[in-house]
Amino acid sequence: MKKISLCLLATPLLLLSCKQGDSTTKGAESNQTSEATQTQSIQDHGGLIGQKGILTYPDFKAEVTYLSENQLHWKTTNAEGVVSEGTETMSYKKIGDHLFFINWIERDGLTVSQVIDMQKGSVDAFLSYADETSSQGKRSANFIQGTFQLVK
Repeated sequence: MKKISLCLLATPLLLLSCKQGDSTTKGAESNQTSEATQTQSIQDHGGLIGQKGILTYPDFKAEVTYLSENQLHWKTTNAEGVVSEGTETMSYKKIGDHLFFINWIERDGLTVSQVIDMQKGSVDAFLSYADETSSQGKRSANFIQGTFQLVK
């Protein structure tokens, strides 16, 4: 009976010491993973910030410089060679490993929302703009697709 009681007491202690060993190992692994995640997060967080991209759409080309997490500068050239540019306050969010959501409102009221896939080199944009003839809040909208390329 004493041997059984001793075994019953020893088993939890043995399991507890094994678990502590595992948690120490897991803790070290967790710290390494955490450090790697932080480094990756810092690198990914600035995925577009400080970079310049060329966005090519069917009817125009845009050069966009992502100045900070809340500011960008754009310059567009249409098929006729007409150039427009501006510096805008933007909203910027990483939404996936290589995906970024960017949104801004230009001085003339044009709203631009983009999803950029840096891995695929693609951009999907939604444009909303003033349209006095529209029955939907006097605004119209279009989706456009294009390519995205970082300038090195």
